[in-house]
Formats: sequence, C-alpha cells, structure tokens
Amino acid sequence: MRRNLVVSGWVAAAVIAVGAGVGAVALAQGGTLAPPTEPMSEDQVLEELDGLESASPSPETATPASEPEPSSSATAAAEEVIATDGGTVIARCVGDDAELVSVAAAQGWRTVGVDAGPAATATFGFTDDDDDDDGLHYTVTCAEGVPTATQQSTDDD
Repeated sequence: MRRNLVVSGWVAAAVIAVGAGVGAVALAQGGTLAPPTEPMSEDQVLEELDGLESASPSPETATPASEPEPSSSATAAAEEVIATDGGTVIARCVGDDAELVSVAAAQGWRTVGVDAGPAATATFGFTDDDDDDDGLHYTVTCAEGVPTATQQSTDDD
C-alpha cells in the first residue's frame, strides 16, 4: 500500500513536470501550442510593405508646412556598409568628403587607426587580437557620392 502511494506521488510529479514543460514551450511560442508559423517569403514581405506605404500619410501631410526645409549640406547622405575580414564599417559621403559613421571589429579583432573624417580620406584598421602585426588598414574615399574602401596594407607573416 505504501509502495503504491510513493509510485503514485512520483507519477503525479512527472505529470506536473511535463505539463510545466509544455506550458513553457507554449509561452515561448507566443502563448500557443500551435506549431511555429513559416517565415514570410520575399514576395509576401514586399506585398505587406506596399500595403503599408499606401496606408501611410503622404509626405506633404506628415510634415508641417511651417518647418523649414533642410539645407543641402544638412541632408542625410546614404550610408554604405563595408564588410572586411577584420570587421564592419558604415561610411557615408558628405559632399566630396568621406565620413565613418561606425567602426565595429569582428570577434578576435580590434580597431586601430581610426580617422573618421569627414575628410577627403577617412581611415580605419583592424588588428588580430592574437598578433601584434600591422593588421588590415583601409582608406575610404567618395566618388559620385558613394563611399568606397581600399585596403592599404596587410601583414601576412
């Protein structure tokens, strides 16, 4: 009799543990036991975006008429993401000058020699954390409003 009571207690504890696990999974899936939904295709995303654009107010109604227009020098320039072996840089052109908006080293690398500009040439570099060599050095220049990075040196000892 006592043995049956112990076994029944263990079975009840197991049922409660499984129920808690199922509940945790349901909570992680957004509060439902339904299987996760499939990601949207590129065409579906574009359709959704088209629907949002047509539903949004026009620029004339969204911007107050009393707000002054920004000058051409203050207009936001298009930013380019430049991926290198040592990390990622976001750069833009300000007139004919290059400017580094962000410099992020990849794992195992560190940033060195950053001259963010804006200047005719902006520079940045990455060096491997495990090596004190010269690493990778780049210059960024602008041509026709598009920033372009050129690798200057590599130390492949």
